[in-house]
Amino acid sequence: MADPQHLTISLLDYLEDIPEDVPLISNEIEAIIIWTNRKAYRVPEIWDRTRLTQFGRFGDDPSDPVQRIFRGDGAALILFNSAQWQFESIYADQADERLAAFTDGLAVAFTGRDGVVYFYPSSGSD
Repeated sequence: MADPQHLTISLLDYLEDIPEDVPLISNEIEAIIIWTNRKAYRVPEIWDRTRLTQFGRFGDDPSDPVQRIFRGDGAALILFNSAQWQFESIYADQADERLAAFTDGLAVAFTGRDGVVYFYPSSGSD
């Protein structure tokens, strides 16, 4: 369960605590760029509006270069709450199922009022 104190802190405030050498991936890179002046990668599935037929966890597709960065380079996945309606625009009534599979088993680093920060789990915790 999320620490109630975190629910009063925004993701953008939390991002200031993520070291500069940690790559960032998000569904809302513009907010990250404007707020932190840091480069961020887009979630390709959301940006390209790619409708998948089989749902898997983000970071498990080695053919996707952004997922390789997430898994192999220790990137932070910053999902703003807008990810829900972004998935709804792609998957309609399967959006909840897709979002659940997308984040299944990922390590939650922070839960705020406007979203969640995830990391790919270490090999011992999959």
